[in-house]
Amino acid sequence: MGEVAPQHSPSVKRFFTKKTSCAALMMGESMSNDVPTFRFLAHSRLPEPGRDYDPEVHRYSAAYVNPDGYGLTVDAFPGADVVEVIEDPEPQQGGPDNQEPIIIKRLRVPADTVAFDFTIRRSSGGFEQTVSRRIERLEGVINEAQSNAAWKLGVTVPMQGTYTCSVRLRNQSGTGPTREASLALRDRLVVVLGDSFASGEGNPDEPGEVSGILGEGVCENATANIVIKRTAPMRRVASWLEPRGHRSMRSGHVRGSDAAQDLERGRVVTLLSFATSGAEVERGLLSAQHDWQSALGGQVEEAKRAIGNRPVDALLLSIGGNDVGFASGLEGLAGDWRDGGRDEMVRSTRQRIDALADCFEKMATQVQSLVNPRRVYITEYPAGMFDKRDPSGRSLGVRGDGCGVFDSGIFMRVSIDDAEAIFDLAHQLNDQIKRAADRYGWTYLDGIAEGFAGHGYCMTGVDRFFVLAEESCHSQGDLRARCTRTSAATRCTKRSLRMCCDGSSRMVLSSAQDAWSRSCT
Repeated sequence: MGEVAPQHSPSVKRFFTKKTSCAALMMGESMSNDVPTFRFLAHSRLPEPGRDYDPEVHRYSAAYVNPDGYGLTVDAFPGADVVEVIEDPEPQQGGPDNQEPIIIKRLRVPADTVAFDFTIRRSSGGFEQTVSRRIERLEGVINEAQSNAAWKLGVTVPMQGTYTCSVRLRNQSGTGPTREASLALRDRLVVVLGDSFASGEGNPDEPGEVSGILGEGVCENATANIVIKRTAPMRRVASWLEPRGHRSMRSGHVRGSDAAQDLERGRVVTLLSFATSGAEVERGLLSAQHDWQSALGGQVEEAKRAIGNRPVDALLLSIGGNDVGFASGLEGLAGDWRDGGRDEMVRSTRQRIDALADCFEKMATQVQSLVNPRRVYITEYPAGMFDKRDPSGRSLGVRGDGCGVFDSGIFMRVSIDDAEAIFDLAHQLNDQIKRAADRYGWTYLDGIAEGFAGHGYCMTGVDRFFVLAEESCHSQGDLRARCTRTSAATRCTKRSLRMCCDGSSRMVLSSAQDAWSRSCT
């Protein structure tokens, strides 16, 4: 920490907090002779794109899957009191004439404190480390967030277990007040398999940017370009954990896993997501979906190869939508629609929903034999794709007409009656998923359909929970993300996996599943 001499300032204000007297400051007394409560927490274990997952070979690193250590951080910042404000400091050589005020603070520690002493030990043995960090100045320009501050320490511990950290404010005589904190470091392995709702389609880690007039033209003419599958030229491509699978760290399943972490209690999650946009049970989970996955096998086999002998604590699934034509922006339904109208669409979709029973049986066998997870969770799908707010206030909303690409003779024109049929079919799909969950001992995570009610594709602003075709084009250069969830919706989908929405959230799900929370404790 640096110290700024008051005499260099043409305008200095000396002031005191309500709890600190002038005499106390003159005598160098501190606000407290005790070590303040400090933060002792584990580092998040969610994968870092480019470090823990290699999109060139489509694999997680062995060091990530089976770590040889875990990061812990201690932050014992004691607080600081403002003692001086240099309002008009002299400009530094080569700097601007008008300088920001310089705020001088004093650390809230005993006046004779010279260092922070940290000791971290594992309760049952196997690790102990003591580190001393000397305090350069008790008073000066103090930056609480600086990474190399005397009150901060980061260590790597070799294994899970209960760790205790003691912090001592060491004085000149080698003694001083001490405080302890503990955490129980526990790492749980969570595997995610499934389709676009699990992969994060429509929510890349960093959105792209279309290139010029040609790119804008493709996006503006989304309806025609859906049919010919035209993509937009990009000035900057979207960033993904796995670009070919449109897999990101912003899906509801990933956010749910993140929220299941409790870093201050030592609970961390190692997350392996293999979800790929467009996946079906047979072609996706049980066998390779794309050429680049041919050497990896289906997602179940890919997961088995990655985890080796490590036990899987929780498997999260989102699957079935593509099998019946619901995912990928209703593309499957649109084909039936154009061939035979709504009646044909309903008939063929019901047949595919019925056929899912056999698919789920095969999937259950492979999941259990290859991955053998401790618990399996499968999420339902949103149903009110063309919902609008119900003026009477009913929580389930009401159906409305289609808009944009869903109000076109080229692709699909959706009436209120059509929207009602799609709504009913989505609930039939969810019923089939729930029956499979009951049959195979999985946990069915509901609340998603209810949470999306009234937030359909044609709503505006914060009331819309589905990605528009035009938005998909602008953010990732294609139209694949239409009807997938917006970022706000993925933040809230995670509640069915454990969590509540943040204060600014636009959605409240009625049925949080505490079982998922317990599986990671």
